[in-house]
Amino acid sequence: MPVKTFTTFIKSKTFMTILFVVVSVVAVAGVIYGVTTHKEPGFMTITAGWDRSQFPLQVCASAYVPSNAADAQSTTADAVSTINSRLGFKALEVSNAGRTCDIDVTVGVPTEVGFTEPGGNARISPKHVKVETANVHGELRDLVLEHELGHALGLAHDDYEQSIMRRTQSLPPDRELPPWISDSDKALLRASFGPK
Repeated sequence: MPVKTFTTFIKSKTFMTILFVVVSVVAVAGVIYGVTTHKEPGFMTITAGWDRSQFPLQVCASAYVPSNAADAQSTTADAVSTINSRLGFKALEVSNAGRTCDIDVTVGVPTEVGFTEPGGNARISPKHVKVETANVHGELRDLVLEHELGHALGLAHDDYEQSIMRRTQSLPPDRELPPWISDSDKALLRASFGPK
């Protein structure tokens, strides 16, 4: 196609109509894909294969910097206690020496270059979860760890402002109340893993 004809075609209403239709189809397809593949709230699409007989799950804590081991143990014990009290049953237990770990927690992992917000990660395999929390301190570190332990139990993100499973965690004054596990998530975990 000669350059002049191509330039004329690009400026035409026909080209604009075709472009609009293509962009619209791609946008609608993206929304449909997002809605059908994103399962929130509730359980994530990929979870560890926990069953009721495994509970309480054994949680082992370590520190990215070995000299902070006692602090990592204390932080993990606090997070485990908070999760259990919010659920109303013993879902997690800090593992004693010699016990097999279901969930390995590493506290104080350096934040990735370019990331400004503290965060964590839960790597999930069929019968084991590895949780890492960024190198942050205080209450925000506790929130991030509780959030990642929620993922270890299988919970997906949700949009509730005060939920521990909200995608981004923040401290007051952004939050009016301490974060909690939503009633629907509590009911889901109690029905799936709580005592009969």
